[in-house]
Amino acid sequence: MAFYSTRCSRKALLLDYLEERFTYLPRNEWFKLLQSGAIEVNGFIAKQDQLITDQDTIGITLDEDLSREPPINDDWKILYEDESLFIVDKPPDIPIHPAGRYKNNTLLSLMEKTYPEIKFHTCHRLDRETSGVVIFAKNERASSIISKQFQKKSIYKEYLVWVLGDFPERLHAKGYLVGDETSQLRKKVSYTETQPDSEKISEVETSFEKINFKNGISLIRAIPITGKTHQIRATCFSLGYPLLGDKMYGSDETVFLDFIKAGWNENLAKKIGHHRQALHCSKISFVHPDTGLDFEIISPIPHDLLMFR
Repeated sequence: MAFYSTRCSRKALLLDYLEERFTYLPRNEWFKLLQSGAIEVNGFIAKQDQLITDQDTIGITLDEDLSREPPINDDWKILYEDESLFIVDKPPDIPIHPAGRYKNNTLLSLMEKTYPEIKFHTCHRLDRETSGVVIFAKNERASSIISKQFQKKSIYKEYLVWVLGDFPERLHAKGYLVGDETSQLRKKVSYTETQPDSEKISEVETSFEKINFKNGISLIRAIPITGKTHQIRATCFSLGYPLLGDKMYGSDETVFLDFIKAGWNENLAKKIGHHRQALHCSKISFVHPDTGLDFEIISPIPHDLLMFR
């Protein structure tokens, strides 16, 4: 049995907390575990309508198959290193930090094992499936300087994105992200240029430029002005250009539901065109924390996306 201290600042339904905190199982599976008595709160079997706070400890008993961490792509490379910076070329299919079923199989864990003498500070993140440039700082001073640049939106980022359909030559998208009420997926958001009547919205802005169009797929350059979760993926999807290989923002969102229920297989990859979302952070430019000069780092297109150039 694994034990977890909750992160609820106020009372919350246990089932809601489990679904939000541990995303590797859908809500109905957590409900089944509650019914079976496999979940405890403070040493007592949890009730189906159990309420919890940050003072509670949850115990969860999972089958070995559910508790085992999924395999990862550990082929990460150093793009640049000096006294203050450690910049990595992140491969697809590896999370940066622990999340869901991934606890030890993370990029940060692999880096710490390889370089135990370095205290890594994460300056920004990429999704598990997204590849490309990730900046780590080696000290708090450099971390603070880089983080402030991200906060002020003064860091320039370029992404390469492969989408289905013939994308416009140039497009500037300025609008809002809001929960997608038409979707079966709770975490999915949609982009709109009209301000929604909702409290949970994010203002987003992205510039796009088409690089080429071949075999029904556009390779585009995306330059995010803001940096919101799912910003590029949701914007492209809502504009009518689903991402190649994207389980959530691809051509068939039922692939995501099938993946959650039964795991990944090649039939699912065929439905959405690739085994992972075709999104790559190809370039980042910023002011170096030591020299004060402009600094640029580039990541080449990874091997699994070369066929779509």
